[in-house]
Amino acid sequence: MYNLFVAIHNIWPTDFMMYILLGNIYQKTKDYQKSKERYLKAYAIQPDNPSAIYKLASIHMVLSEYGEAVSLLKRLIRI
Repeated sequence: MYNLFVAIHNIWPTDFMMYILLGNIYQKTKDYQKSKERYLKAYAIQPDNPSAIYKLASIHMVLSEYGEAVSLLKRLIRI
């Protein structure tokens, strides 16, 4: 399944949802740094998207990056 997502990502490298899905896969497999990288790319594409903000905040929490997580969650509340 992962290979399918990578192949699709190579076709549409700026697809927001693909970065979210890849981030989810990496988070599920406990590769938190790669998950964070994918969520950051999704956030860069759509910085006002609540899913991107929430996913990025959640991975910051997992990585004990609490300041970043709190900033994002405050931003999410304002949207």
